[in-house]
Amino acid sequence: MSSTRCAVDRAKHHERTRALVGIGALARAIDAKDPATRRHSDRVAALATRLAEAAGWPPAPVARLQEAALVHDVGKIGVPDAILLKPGALSAEEYEQMKRHAAVGAEMLQDVLTTEQVTWVRGHHERPDGRGYPDGLTAEKIADGAALLAQADAFEAIVTRRVYSPARTVAEAVAECASLSGRQFLPMAAEALQAVSATGALDAWARSGDFSEVAAALPAGGVELGTATIL
Repeated sequence: MSSTRCAVDRAKHHERTRALVGIGALARAIDAKDPATRRHSDRVAALATRLAEAAGWPPAPVARLQEAALVHDVGKIGVPDAILLKPGALSAEEYEQMKRHAAVGAEMLQDVLTTEQVTWVRGHHERPDGRGYPDGLTAEKIADGAALLAQADAFEAIVTRRVYSPARTVAEAVAECASLSGRQFLPMAAEALQAVSATGALDAWARSGDFSEVAAALPAGGVELGTATIL
C-alpha cells in the first residue's frame, strides 16, 4: 500500500473517530436529561458487549457492537423533552413520535458507522413476533447485533427505576426476558443474558449501581415488556 493511500486511510479513520466521539457525547447528553437514564448508553454498551461474548462473537464484531450501542439512542435528539420525560403513559401520537428515534438515529449514523452497525441501531426495537419498530421485522430478518442490543437495552431499562415504572430485581428481569424469548427477544439473545446472569455479574452490577464497575467480571469469549414499556 502506498504512503499516500495510508495517509488517506489514517485521515479517514481520524475523521470517523472524531465524528463518533461527538455523536457519543450527544447521546450521553440525551441520557443525562433524566437522572433515571443517566449513563444508560454506557451501561447498555457494557452489557451488549458481554452478551456478544457469551454468544461466542470474536473480538472485532464485539468492538463494533460496543460502538453502535454507545450511540444507539442518539435519534432521541428529535423527540421533544415533554415526551422523553413524561411521567405517565404516552398517548398514541406521542408513542409514534418516540418510535421514530431508531430510524432517525440510523440516518444520523450513516456516515459514521458501518452499514452493519447502522442496521443494528435501526433494529434495536425490532421483535421476533413482528410487533417491533421501525420496520416490523420478524425473527429471520433481525440481525443478531440488533437482537443483542435490544436485549441489553431492555434489561437495563427493567432494572433501572424509570418515570413510568419501578426498578425490578435482576432475577425478575432475567426471568421475564426468558419468558419473552421468541416473542420480544431472539432466543440467542435471551440465552446470552441467562449465561451472563449465571456468572453472578448482573447481581454484582445491581449491588454496585454501576455496571462499568463489574464489567471485568462478566464472561469473555415503547415495546411492551410485561408491565413496563421500553422506549
